[in-house]
Amino acid sequence: MRALSPLFKQGTTQSRTHSPSAGFINKEWTWLKGKSTAALHTKAAVFDYIFTTGSGKNSATFYQSVVYLEPANLNLPYFSLRPEGIMSKVYSAFGYQDIDFGQRPEFSRQYLLRGQDEQAIRRTFNDGLLSFYESYPGTCTDGGGNQLFIYRGGYRLQPQEIRPYVGLGLEVLNLLPRY
Repeated sequence: MRALSPLFKQGTTQSRTHSPSAGFINKEWTWLKGKSTAALHTKAAVFDYIFTTGSGKNSATFYQSVVYLEPANLNLPYFSLRPEGIMSKVYSAFGYQDIDFGQRPEFSRQYLLRGQDEQAIRRTFNDGLLSFYESYPGTCTDGGGNQLFIYRGGYRLQPQEIRPYVGLGLEVLNLLPRY
């Protein structure tokens, strides 16, 4: 387990679920949790999310580190932000949702943004937030209510990267409008 500070507690959680399309999925979370001193009233956690799909020779294991923030004063629309790839462009041709911003073509080129309440998502993704994501390509974010998950798909943080990545998450948090 990677050390961060005495402020954070650590542990491991495991589960096994069955997906009709993917077979058995084994999941494991190794986590650190505490409160951010940089953002009052914000619970913070950093965890490694490890999951395996399939079984035997057909299994694949994936690893990634996630920063989780839970500020008391946030009420986000539910959204998912991912880097845009070849397949997302193909899916878009068949009606797959992608919320684009005409005034920020670089953001729209780099990212696939989805969610049910498009107008609320557009209000949330202000110019400062769009600019931030343009500067940090490959950053994934899921949010909704007072919860925010920030990660790079398939990337595990090294111990020396944890504090800066939590700082990155706090930057995102500071750019979000409060409702």
